Amino acid sequence: MRVRGRESLSWRMMEAAEKAGAPHSAMVELTWRCPLRCRHCYLPAAERARREEPAELGTGELRRVFDEMAELGVLYLTLSGGEICRRPDLPELVAHARRNSFDVRLFTSGALVTPPLAAELARRGVARAEISLYGREETHDRITGVPGSYGRSLAGARLLKANGIAVTIKAPLMNLNIPDYPFLVRLAEEEGFLYGFDPTVVPRDDGDKTPTAFRCSDEVLGKVFRDPRLRVSVQGDRPEDHDTPTPLCEAGRSYVALGPNGDVYPCLQWRAVLGNVRRNALKDIWNSEEARRRRAMTRADYAVCNACDLLAYCPRCTGVAEREDGDFLGPSAAACRLARLNRDVLVGRSRSGAERPAAEAHPL
Repeated sequence: MRVRGRESLSWRMMEAAEKAGAPHSAMVELTWRCPLRCRHCYLPAAERARREEPAELGTGELRRVFDEMAELGVLYLTLSGGEICRRPDLPELVAHARRNSFDVRLFTSGALVTPPLAAELARRGVARAEISLYGREETHDRITGVPGSYGRSLAGARLLKANGIAVTIKAPLMNLNIPDYPFLVRLAEEEGFLYGFDPTVVPRDDGDKTPTAFRCSDEVLGKVFRDPRLRVSVQGDRPEDHDTPTPLCEAGRSYVALGPNGDVYPCLQWRAVLGNVRRNALKDIWNSEEARRRRAMTRADYAVCNACDLLAYCPRCTGVAEREDGDFLGPSAAACRLARLNRDVLVGRSRSGAERPAAEAHPL
């Protein structure tokens, strides 16, 4: 879980986008299809297992949507899945995104990356890629349900890096892989990758809460949070912000998401459908009454959270609050738990005089 510094360029751009009523970042799911069967995945298994998806937006449709995103003011574009390398038009889509001057980032397992594909993606202008590696080979393959997937993912990461693309390996921290995080840190350092870990494990999009059984205990996470090598601390809102009209969530404000079938969401965790780009222009969806109503929400609408003394330590997600606790304006039990852990760790560091790890800023 990354810390976003408020003096960083990306934060200033987010604030400028908010004032202009425009998104500066977009996440596009190119497909839900995936060759892996990760036990914690938020996508329902039936969606990932499809061999073909006739409802997916085609190349021409996505090129048009990218043009519309550029007109809205989007600067950062993340292409995600499913497994994006299932799309044979991926290089063409990257090229069109770059023609719109987007900073392009890929989320992939890396398992389907080949030498020609890695070279082509680099040539087309991909800035960076994030690849999921869950631990040692045995751990990774057990989580993905596919023998040999670790070797293919690592090979894909190496190919991308060899072609000049910045690679981050990432993993959720789960009871399935928690003993392996030091291995992943060493691997990243040896290979020249960046790395990041996320303690958040969420229910599936269809409401299935099976993945939440993989959450680590408070005791285990507390120990991990104290490891200065890991970027798992979060920075919430400053106390002086609590009485301002700014939001607690940027979803649907400076951020917009698109599903493979053209549905538009505030973000991929908050799948409240605002419209569909096959029926309406993205600009019209973004400026619709429903989208504007959600953007108009301020801290006062999140009454319980805004009054909470843990807010400065809280990684609250509006989508997770709705999916798991039934109220997108209410508290998220998962976030409250992490906020308490963050407070205990950060207060302990302050009392001991230890420095916090350097923050890794990111536009998304």
